[in-house]
Amino acid sequence: MSAPTEVVTRRALPEPQRIQVERITNRVPRPGSLPVRPAGEPDPGPSVAGQIVLADRVVSRIASRAASEIDGVGSAAPRLLGLPLTAPGLDRLGRRTDDLTALPTVVAQVDGQRVFVTVTVSVAYPSPLQDTAAQIRQRVSERLTALTGLQVAQVDVHISALVVQTESSVRVR
Repeated sequence: MSAPTEVVTRRALPEPQRIQVERITNRVPRPGSLPVRPAGEPDPGPSVAGQIVLADRVVSRIASRAASEIDGVGSAAPRLLGLPLTAPGLDRLGRRTDDLTALPTVVAQVDGQRVFVTVTVSVAYPSPLQDTAAQIRQRVSERLTALTGLQVAQVDVHISALVVQTESSVRVR
């Protein structure tokens, strides 16, 4: 008796078919031309409203510039327990000092269309502090309203230092 032999036959594989592929090209529109939109997407019209959002940092910068426009007002050194955190030479390392030529420290919080501002400054001695604080409030409010369109709800002014301006005299020996 002979053992049954297995016959191995190869199945014929079907011929690969070519699949139709649609070429997609990303075209970059030329300046001044209409943007390329996918088919079926509606045209944006005047009914699509945009929104301008101003970051707190932007409002802080504007308020800082506005406060520095007042004569005799400048930046204030950071303080700990009422004492300035300064030492000779720290201004060269980027640490803030009491300086009437630098920008004041401002913290702004935007809440919808209202803004709350806190300004920390040093003021030249002798200056009337109430008048200087009122000038800072008025200038910051006017500038923020004019430049951003926001309603200024509150401006707090903290005077952290009085700076005595001394003229450096030239010593001749």
